[in-house]
Formats: sequence, structure tokens, C-alpha cells
Amino acid sequence: MEELIRLEDLNVSFATTNGYKPIIKGINLSIQPGEIVGLVGESGSGKSVTARSIVRLNDERTLTDYEGAIYYKEDNILDYSPKQLRQFRQGVASMVFQDPMSSLNPLMTIGKQLIEAIRMADTSISQGQAREKALDLMNRSGLRRAEQLLDALPHELSGGMQQRIMIAIALAKDPVLLIADEATTALDVTIQAQILDLFKEIQQNLNTAFLFITHDLTIAQALCDRIVVMKDGHILEVAPTETLFTEPLHPYTLQLFSAIPGLKQPQREHIQWMKEEAQQTLSAENLIIWDLASEQPGVLSEVTPGHELLVQHQSNQAKGDVR
Repeated sequence: MEELIRLEDLNVSFATTNGYKPIIKGINLSIQPGEIVGLVGESGSGKSVTARSIVRLNDERTLTDYEGAIYYKEDNILDYSPKQLRQFRQGVASMVFQDPMSSLNPLMTIGKQLIEAIRMADTSISQGQAREKALDLMNRSGLRRAEQLLDALPHELSGGMQQRIMIAIALAKDPVLLIADEATTALDVTIQAQILDLFKEIQQNLNTAFLFITHDLTIAQALCDRIVVMKDGHILEVAPTETLFTEPLHPYTLQLFSAIPGLKQPQREHIQWMKEEAQQTLSAENLIIWDLASEQPGVLSEVTPGHELLVQHQSNQAKGDVR
């Protein structure tokens, strides 16, 4: 299957008074059409910067230097002209952020904001057609009484309703990729579950791919087909969701599991056995699991089908170390 999005050896640095500071460090990641990929890790791990890099939103916040490539099919997004980038944002990829009130115009009705988004994505559509599409998008996003809500201002809606409006606005562009950056974090548990169900419906009905950013492994487990673990700008481990929850291999992934109260922990004996099996596979190529303190660059290596680990070449001093 052709990959929808592919990041190749991506490095992202932000300008500071002391020069450029590396934020994302040589990551590789792919997203298939219709796939939900979870990007997990603690705050500051580089999740949001990675997501924003795909749609080049980092550029609007600070002077940003990119190295490597971000491919949409066979086109490198980093080579896009301003016009091509605008078309990509309007017709291919959309983002939903954590705080809808920071994205919605507080002085404009919900209807006007939705209709504006629809007509920006399709300039040939009439005002009346855009209004009908707005109602349809609101209904698809789980908003009841859509007709009455068209005239409401954002502050008149609950947090969950505001987030559904942001999802409707994102869908106005008929995206093939929807990037959700901590989109359920500010919501209570019940509303969170409803939004996750909505994302699943969108994926199943529209074959929309998702990049879902979260620090909560339990939410990623409920939604995602595959999970990517990040730390300090590196991708440390990538695996199908079920595999990651039964056979986590990187020490940092295990730290994330241990930090979640009440989460069923994988059996330590089984994990140790899996580590030993993985290390045997890696040792054949003189590799070990990459350590966060290492000065050597790491490379993602597949240890079992679909399960990748960041590894490094084994030095004489590190031989046999599988911690």
C-alpha cells in the first residue's frame, strides 16, 4: 500500500539567541491511508513539533530550520511553495488542537466560521450550499440541534461542543489526514470517550487517516492502530497497539506504563524474555537498544514484524547490555 505521509530523517531546529536548537532529531515515520497512529510521550518529547511540521505550522511561530523530508505521497512538503502549502492545508491535512477556544473566533457565530471554512476549501460553492454542508458536518460531528447552534457564539457552548465544532471545521476540507493534538485532554472522561468514538466513525466512514498526539497511553490504546513512542525528539519504539501493550521493549516505554495508576502491567518475566529475544536478533548485526544517554546516533530497526526499536551499533564496552 502506498504511504500517505512519510517522514525521512527529519530534523527540526528552532532559532534562539544562541543559534538553532535541535528539537526533532532524525526521525522516520510513516502513516498509511485510513490508519490511526498514536504519538505518545511526556511533555516536551517533540510530539506537537512533529505534528506541526507536517503542516508547516512551526514556521508561523518561530524561525524554523528543517532537514530531511516530509513526503505526501511522492511530494516533499518541505519544498512546497506558499500556494502549494495552502492547498495542502485546505485539501489534504487538517488539525484539531487541545483548546478549541484558542482556535475559534469568539466574536463570530459558529455558522459563519463553519461556512467560511467550507467556502475557503471550495470556492465554487454557494452560500446556501455551504450552509447545508455546515449543518451536515455538525450532524456528522455529533452535534444535536445543529440549526439552532449556527447562530451561537463559541462561549455559549460547552467544551465538548466547542471541540465538536473544531472537528466539523476540520472535516470541511474533506481531509485525508486529520492531526489531533491532545484534542481530548481538556475534556471530562465521558466527553473524551464520545470524541474518541467520533474519530473512529470518521476513520471508518471516510477512510481518514489520523495522527493522534497524547501523553495518555490508555487513550492511545482505545483509539490507535499503531503507537509511536517519543522522548527528547527521538522516536524510540514503534509497534501495533496490541504488541506495544503486551511486549514493550524500550526502557522508556516501560517507564510510561509504570507511571499510569491502575494500568495492567505486562508481565516482567515475559518482557525480559522478549528483550532477550530482541537482543539476540540485534546482536547478529552487532546492535543494541539505543540509550537516551548515548552519544551515538540511533536507527530504527524491525525486531519483529511491525515492531521497531531505536538501536545503535554495539561497542566493546556495551556488549551484552540489554537494559
